[in-house]
Amino acid sequence: MVVGAWFALQVISGWLLPLGGTVTDLALRLRPLDGESRLEVGRKGLSRPEKEWTLERMRSVMDCLDAAARRNPLDYRAQFQRAHVLLRLEAMGEDTTDAAAAAMRKTLWLRWKNPEVGIEAMRFALSRWQFLPPGEREFYREMFVRVVQVEVMRKGNFNRILQIWKRYSKDMQFLEAGLAQRPELYGQAARALRDIQFNLDDRQRFLALYESWAVGHFQQLLRNRVREERDNYDTW
Repeated sequence: MVVGAWFALQVISGWLLPLGGTVTDLALRLRPLDGESRLEVGRKGLSRPEKEWTLERMRSVMDCLDAAARRNPLDYRAQFQRAHVLLRLEAMGEDTTDAAAAAMRKTLWLRWKNPEVGIEAMRFALSRWQFLPPGEREFYREMFVRVVQVEVMRKGNFNRILQIWKRYSKDMQFLEAGLAQRPELYGQAARALRDIQFNLDDRQRFLALYESWAVGHFQQLLRNRVREERDNYDTW
C-alpha cells in the first residue's frame, strides 16, 4: 500500500511539473529527490522573459540545479544550466564569476562533442578572453582543437565560432590551434579575416595554407581514382 501511494505521488508530480509556478514547486515537494524535476525547473527558469528575472527567482532555480548536479555529477545538462544561471546572477551583481567558469569548464569537459555546448563554451571563453588567466586560456585552446575536429563543424557551426572569435578575441594563436587540425577550414577563416579587415599578412598566409591543403587533397583524390581504375582494369 505504501509503495502504491509513493508511485501515485510520482505520477501526479510528473503531471504537475510542466505547469510551472507554484504547481512546479508542489511537484518538487512531492518528489524532492528527482533530478529530472529539478532540471525541468532550471530549464523553465532560463526560458522566462528577461523582465521576469529576479534575484530571488534565480537563486531558487540555482538551488534546484545544485541539487540536480549533486544527484548526478556527470550530467552535463545540470552543469550547463548552472553556468547560465550563474552568469545571470553575475549580471545582477552577484559574485558568481568563478563558479560560472567552473560550471562551464565541467560542461565542456563532459560533453564537448555536443555542438550547442561547444558553441556556448567558446562564446563564454572568448567574451572574457582578456581576463582569463594563462591556465584557463590554455584549457580553452585545447578544447577548441577538439571542438573544431567534430564533424558538425562542417555544417555551419564553424562560421558561428568565427563570428564569436571576431567579436571578442581576435587571438591568432587560439584560432590557429584549431585550424591546424582542420586545414580545409583555412579558406573560411581567410574570408572571415578579410571581412574584418584583419592583417593582410595573416589573411594571405591562411589562403596559402588552404591552397597547399587543397592541392595535396585533390592530388590524393586523383591518385585514388587512378588506382581504382587500374584495379578495375586488372579484374577484367
